Amino acid sequence: MAKIKLDRAKVVRVFQGGKAMKVVETVTVQGNEWSQYFTVWFPQPHGKNEGDMIGVQGSMTHRPGSYQTGDGTTIHTSDVSINNPQLVDAQDAGAVRVENTLDVLDNAPF
Repeated sequence: MAKIKLDRAKVVRVFQGGKAMKVVETVTVQGNEWSQYFTVWFPQPHGKNEGDMIGVQGSMTHRPGSYQTGDGTTIHTSDVSINNPQLVDAQDAGAVRVENTLDVLDNAPF
């Protein structure tokens, strides 16, 4: 299983009685800015609020998802979660780091 560390993520939603949060981390890659959303699952309430900046690390998992647009087009997604999380100090510069990715990339089409 891959390990992931987010250095600077913004809490955009808190749910499940404070045991889960949706976070977004925005990074710049080769001059292009992009945002990645993650769902973070805690065993007990985490005490964070929407708008807080956090650092978090844990085990990364994903599952396929999909939704339909207004015109009926189906869009396929990958819902990424962080399990067994640990909150760490948020850093000034955002960076997504994934370690031990061999298991994740074994079936990659490239």
